[in-house]
Amino acid sequence: MRNQKIKYLLWFVLSVLVVANVYLSIESATSGAEIVYQEVQEKILSEEGNSLSEGLLKIASLKQVEGQAVDLGFGKPANILYLNDEESVAKLP
Repeated sequence: MRNQKIKYLLWFVLSVLVVANVYLSIESATSGAEIVYQEVQEKILSEEGNSLSEGLLKIASLKQVEGQAVDLGFGKPANILYLNDEESVAKLP
């Protein structure tokens, strides 16, 4: 009788260990899939950030700003007039 109880106990412990092993295997596979998904998302977001940075650099470049200024009617001045400190600009006669 005692031998049979030990046998049932061993089978019970073995069953618990098998179920725990299966459960942990499934959890590790799920975690691995989640890690791969997160790495793919990180790569996508990194590429999107790089693309946005490049777009910002293009928009803020001096050539782009100059083109927009010309489109708005601004241009390079034909004559540049420098004033000295001694000369009065709005002097009454």
